[in-house]
Amino acid sequence: MHPPMSSKRGSFFRAISLIVFMMGIGVLFSYQVYAQDGGTPVATLTVTLEPTPIPQDCAECHIDVATNWQTSSHALAFQGEAFQAAWGNVSQDPNCLTCHTTGFSVATGEYQHAGVTCEACHGTTPPNHPDDEAVMVEPGIEVCTTCHIETFQEWRRSGHGDQQLACTACHNPHPQTLRFETSSALCLNCHVADYNAESFAHASHPEEACTNCHWHGGTTDNSEHLLTGVLLPTGHDANVTTATCNTCHAELAANQTAMVDGTPTESVSVAVSLGEAKIEIEELEAQVSEVRAQGENSAAAHLMQGLIVGGALGVVATMVLARLQKWLDWKRENRHE
Repeated sequence: MHPPMSSKRGSFFRAISLIVFMMGIGVLFSYQVYAQDGGTPVATLTVTLEPTPIPQDCAECHIDVATNWQTSSHALAFQGEAFQAAWGNVSQDPNCLTCHTTGFSVATGEYQHAGVTCEACHGTTPPNHPDDEAVMVEPGIEVCTTCHIETFQEWRRSGHGDQQLACTACHNPHPQTLRFETSSALCLNCHVADYNAESFAHASHPEEACTNCHWHGGTTDNSEHLLTGVLLPTGHDANVTTATCNTCHAELAANQTAMVDGTPTESVSVAVSLGEAKIEIEELEAQVSEVRAQGENSAAAHLMQGLIVGGALGVVATMVLARLQKWLDWKRENRHE
């Protein structure tokens, strides 16, 4: 006596479902192994531009300060689009959270607040504040040094460092903006007596901002920092060097000819060094592309492994269940006989 057609179809669909299910399990397992081996993380953080919530205990009294801070670079140090993209897709190095969050614990990997909040600079609010004890208002240069290490070292070598001119003398700490509308207005607020508009450097560059030359060593591009974690120069040493001129006048510098005792020597070519730098950059970019390609190939290999292993397990499980079903049917038939 043969089993009915509907029973065969049910067994067939159950077998297919089991195989597909086991293949899915295999894929998930392979991706988990891939992530643990240093591949692309399975889950990434959601990119968000939502402002960091204002610590409620501070905002109750300091509404204006908290509002200015809420959309600042400190407030968005963790939730900003650039950091979220790097954190979710590149490194997820816990050391980043030391500066990009408040109250981060290395031991637990947890933090109290996303972004740089009030407590990061002003310390913990005393329990009897504001009745009997005030919060530290001017924490000093040291609090900035905790995260802005490279900038601090540059500042220490500068004239500003010699004068112990605090960071907040130039930077408005809560919105993280300059205290004047432009950088040149900020510089001339103190250096108006030093500025000689008729000097060659100033007279020949009337459209340039002070920072274009005096802050030349810095960069506002944080993409490398977000990829590597390396702190980049910001130009706070305020030194004008030959490199400052050569950056804009590279073509002129390349055609200069050095003279020794009135005899021309080799051309001083900045263009050559720039060309070498470009070649090195292209080589590094090629290496990055190769690593990314290897990562994509590895991900594809793990996916295929998961499908094969899952499929094989599904087939084996289906065969075992089929034999078990036959045995049960045989037992049932013998019982009736």
